[in-house]
Amino acid sequence: MTMGIGAKLRQAITSSFIEVRMDDAEVQIAPASVLVPKPELAPKPEVAVVVPEPVLKIDPLTPPDLNAALRTDGSLNDDVVYRGAILAQVPFTAEQAIDVLVELPSGVTSRRRCQAMQEAIAVVTDDLSNAGHLVVSDAAQKMVSLNLHLNRSREELKSFRRHVAEEMDRLHEQLNRLRILVDETNANYNALDEAGRERVDNLTGVIAFFDEFQAYLRSEESAAEGSSAELPAYLRDDTARKLLGMGQEKDAA
Repeated sequence: MTMGIGAKLRQAITSSFIEVRMDDAEVQIAPASVLVPKPELAPKPEVAVVVPEPVLKIDPLTPPDLNAALRTDGSLNDDVVYRGAILAQVPFTAEQAIDVLVELPSGVTSRRRCQAMQEAIAVVTDDLSNAGHLVVSDAAQKMVSLNLHLNRSREELKSFRRHVAEEMDRLHEQLNRLRILVDETNANYNALDEAGRERVDNLTGVIAFFDEFQAYLRSEESAAEGSSAELPAYLRDDTARKLLGMGQEKDAA
């Protein structure tokens, strides 16, 4: 039996629904694509753009600032030498002990030196023995820090001298190349100058020659004009002239 157009249309519409049977009752629901809502897209988190700091390129030919570790009087600048070192705070420092010992006159006895140090430490603390231990510890720590600074400065100096030597070698090579270029250019100029002078001499000779050549042409032209105005010797003879009929017009006259 042929299905009509209306029946086919109803069947196509009905097939687009999902049939669910509950308690012998048919419940028609829309397709899943219609019922399930589209998930909302979460907003993209904002990403902070971190711009890297420019890296400062140190010129290897820049000398290390070794003078910064010295004061104007030539003594060490502790703030620079001990920079970065973790030093304990002590009531009496190793530098203070150095000042006490330096100010003592030469030849003073060991007892007098100890008494002078005792008097200086007693100004800042009553625990003389502990202060002595702290001074030794402070001196040892600063010695390590100073040695590190000196070693670092020595390496900086070696690196600077190495780069300077390399640059000097490069400059010497460049100077040698420039000297060779100057010598080659001088030789080329000398060859050019010699060839140019030879050509100038040749051109000068050409000019001088054509002065003579023009005089020669003029003289030849004058000679040709003079010879054409005078009769040859054989025509000057009367017999030859009569034979040739020359002069008849003159006799007739």
